Amino acid sequence: MIFTEFFKRGWNPDGIEYQSIENLFLTTAEISGEYDCIPDFGENPVLRLTFRCEPKPYWVQRPVTLSIGTEYPDKLYFQDKDLSANHWVQINQVYLLDIWEETMKNFDAPLLAEQFAASERNKHKADFESHFTAICPKDMCFLVIEYECEEDISLRFQSKEWLNATIQDNSSCMGFLIKPEKKTGILGLPLKTSIMAEPISKNCAIIDTELVFYSILQKYDDVLL
Repeated sequence: MIFTEFFKRGWNPDGIEYQSIENLFLTTAEISGEYDCIPDFGENPVLRLTFRCEPKPYWVQRPVTLSIGTEYPDKLYFQDKDLSANHWVQINQVYLLDIWEETMKNFDAPLLAEQFAASERNKHKADFESHFTAICPKDMCFLVIEYECEEDISLRFQSKEWLNATIQDNSSCMGFLIKPEKKTGILGLPLKTSIMAEPISKNCAIIDTELVFYSILQKYDDVLL
């Protein structure tokens, strides 16, 4: 309520224009020192607002031909289209992921069987199959790129075919997070993954893709009230 009144009266701290104000809420309150009970803050307590980091995309649109199972000994360099900033990525491996097989394993996991009755699991499974078939048929896979790059940077790849498709062709989408089996790559940096959530044939060996954009975590300064 106090924040709302501040905003109404023209308060505009740095970084606030990037936030969703309706989702603003107090998450933690840290009190320095040792107390037997909550202390009296007085009439003018200091309040610190800490904003979460958010990814900010930068367009690259660099063509990249990827081969399944091929070793990638060299770094791939690319530039930001607007700022001409130079960056690099070290691809570790490219492979096809049978997302249907992996998801069915989750439905059959013992932990899920303990939490849900068989009828409820079957319903969720049927709902998933009905929705996901439009995104990826059962005989198709997703492409996963494991890579190392600079800190706080993440990459987005898409196939040329997908980028050239009409809106109607690629209107269905679903988000996926895939963790690499290893924590670090060949350069000793943390491994990251980029999954192309589009159907690809299991017989695919080479695919023309585009490094569409990279994202950098945008950090904002704390605001003291």
